[in-house]
Amino acid sequence: MEGVKGSPFFAMIIPSEALAKMKFRNDPRFHKAFIPWHDTEPVMLLILSFALLVLLFSMVGVAAALDVPQFQPHIWLPCLLGSLSMILVISALIRLIRRWQPESTDFR
Repeated sequence: MEGVKGSPFFAMIIPSEALAKMKFRNDPRFHKAFIPWHDTEPVMLLILSFALLVLLFSMVGVAAALDVPQFQPHIWLPCLLGSLSMILVISALIRLIRRWQPESTDFR
């Protein structure tokens, strides 16, 4: 029984059959792609829905700031909130659209 590099010491620790299995498991063709939890479809849909709610809230804030003259100097806050939530909405939509599109096998 011959182990790693022909050494009898390594043969006792790691048999050649186990080493062959380890090589098979370490082959990248057999590994499943790791997707982080924050990039899964349910989480992206949750982010999208919360960002849309924040966008609606910021639009109401802009309308309230325009109606009340005291709040007009502070209109930057709901505008900032709306623009940041819009960035999140666009990012989440791009990721979801790319995920839902079928992959093309045509190499043009």
